[in-house]
Amino acid sequence: MVTTLWYGVNAMVIFNNMAAMSALNETNRNTSKLGKTIKQATSGMRLNSAGDDASGYSISERMRVKIRALGQCKENSAKGQDLIDTASAAVDQQVNIMKQVKTIALRATDSTYTDADRGNLQKELSQLLDQSEDIANTQFNGISLLNQKMVSETIKWFDADAPYKVNRNNIPVLKQAATGDYNVPQGEYVEITHSSVLYEPGTTPGSQLTVIPAAGNLVYDAGGNVHTVYADSTGHYRFDNDSGALIEVHGVANPPGSTNPSDVGTTTNVYDGILPQIHNPDTTLSVGDFVSDTPYYPGKSYRVEINPFTGKLSYFNTDTFNDYSYITEVDLSDLRSAIANVPEDLDGLGFSFDCGGCDQFVTVMFDASTSASNLYEGESGTPHPLCYVIGVKDVTDVPTLEASLGEAIFNGVNAVTQGAKGNSLPSSTDTSTTLADRHTIKLNYYADTGKLSITKKDSNLALIMKNGLMGEMKEDVGYKPEQNLYLHTDDKSSRNVKVSLPNTTLSMLFPAASSCWDIDPKEVDYPEEWPKGYDTLSDAEKKAKWKEEVWQYPNRKVKLDVDQCVSSRERANDFLADVDQAIKYLLNANTTLGAESSRLDYTQDNIVVMQENTTAAESVQRDADIAKVAMEQAKYNLLQQASQSMLAQANQSPNGVLSLLQ
Repeated sequence: MVTTLWYGVNAMVIFNNMAAMSALNETNRNTSKLGKTIKQATSGMRLNSAGDDASGYSISERMRVKIRALGQCKENSAKGQDLIDTASAAVDQQVNIMKQVKTIALRATDSTYTDADRGNLQKELSQLLDQSEDIANTQFNGISLLNQKMVSETIKWFDADAPYKVNRNNIPVLKQAATGDYNVPQGEYVEITHSSVLYEPGTTPGSQLTVIPAAGNLVYDAGGNVHTVYADSTGHYRFDNDSGALIEVHGVANPPGSTNPSDVGTTTNVYDGILPQIHNPDTTLSVGDFVSDTPYYPGKSYRVEINPFTGKLSYFNTDTFNDYSYITEVDLSDLRSAIANVPEDLDGLGFSFDCGGCDQFVTVMFDASTSASNLYEGESGTPHPLCYVIGVKDVTDVPTLEASLGEAIFNGVNAVTQGAKGNSLPSSTDTSTTLADRHTIKLNYYADTGKLSITKKDSNLALIMKNGLMGEMKEDVGYKPEQNLYLHTDDKSSRNVKVSLPNTTLSMLFPAASSCWDIDPKEVDYPEEWPKGYDTLSDAEKKAKWKEEVWQYPNRKVKLDVDQCVSSRERANDFLADVDQAIKYLLNANTTLGAESSRLDYTQDNIVVMQENTTAAESVQRDADIAKVAMEQAKYNLLQQASQSMLAQANQSPNGVLSLLQ
């Protein structure tokens, strides 16, 4: 219709030949479509570029990536199976060797063989064991298969017998240990408060009382002896306890005026116990003054001083034997000037002290890599020595290093103490936590001053007079007799198959008692329900039988001597049980290898199915329908020829205009 209108309007023009232009455009389009069908026919693909179908091209390319990845995964699985089969074949040979080894051991245990015969048997057996060790060195593509191990656990322990360890660069942790300026006095600091019953030296009993005193009062009897007033279950006041004599005032038993015969008896008149009491010590006493604690030792005086831990006015009573009668300060005041970086420079430093009563020593060591703390116990000595490893990662020198480190020490000990656990610091009151059980050694933290002290019951306490530690923290590494390899059997980065290859060296087939192999069953390894035949056994016997018969790893022995295994009848008899355990281990190991190889059969089958299905889906997106392409090619070939013919005719139409110009 447009062409008709154009022809009617522009039939007599020569500058713009619109008919020819229209024919040319159709020719170009037909040529382009014809070229596309020819390309599809020659390549066999519907999609030859993203321009053919953008979304279909994207889907197809993703599928192609997966197909190619699955092909590599199938190759990985096949190579992995070859690796496992190589290891399994090697273990098969070791099993065959152990069969012959057992045969030789059985011969050697028989009394029909002489020691000379056993010597010859020993030569053969030694060669077999050496060959088994050589087989354990089997490799696949340079990868060792049967002689590897992997770390299973790291066990930290305290070696109390290690040589004395001096702190790094002689950095003093305790001021006392650095200077030797310390002592461990016997007694306790008694704080002077408004309620303290303190008497001035030389005071003598006063006049008789006229009223019955209250429970808890300190009173003199007629002989001048000091007693504490005690209220018994009947409400009567007695001296000191339930069995003490009744208290009289002016010859009348308490309560005054009682007619109860039990109230009348041989009692002692009470004299005035309200002697000059110090009511305001902060203003009436000062350091250097003397006071007397008459309830315990009448007439003995004590010098007033400042408690170095609490900073409060006190006196030190060296005659009081309570649960914590020895005290010393953990003086950290010189530490800040000796280190440059906190907490890094604290790492590995520490101090030790000795009980004195039982020779137990306790070590405190700092660990700057963590804020957690742990308690480790040594095995030598009775009681066992202790080592507190205190995490000081969060220690700072604000407000002071002494206070910050002191709090870390207390909290660390408190978190892992063998005794009662208290609350974390800081607190509003002084707090104690147990350091050791035997002699009730306690660590005390004074929140107001940030100071530490150690108090002890019964006998002396001694700091180690050096800058360093008694004993040493050590590590033992446990190894599993296997290695884990990973076969990538899927196109996802995190999907793989773990293959475990056993260690079949002689050190594992016949493990020494002192070896680092982690092969002993733990509680979780034992079955929840014991097999049939275990019913009549004790728990220990059940575990021993199960370990002997079922547990995958062999029992430990002292040490394998490949040159003496069957040199005597007794040795051969002992070795026979070890061979049975080695065979059990090899069979378990090869069973695992066989299961892993079998698994890879299914893995490869699954990969093939996935690859086929993905290829089929990709074919739908990418492959060309050749019949359809041939039809379209014929169509566009005819259209191209027709459009070319029409273009030729359109080019001739302007010639008619020339007649008008003649």
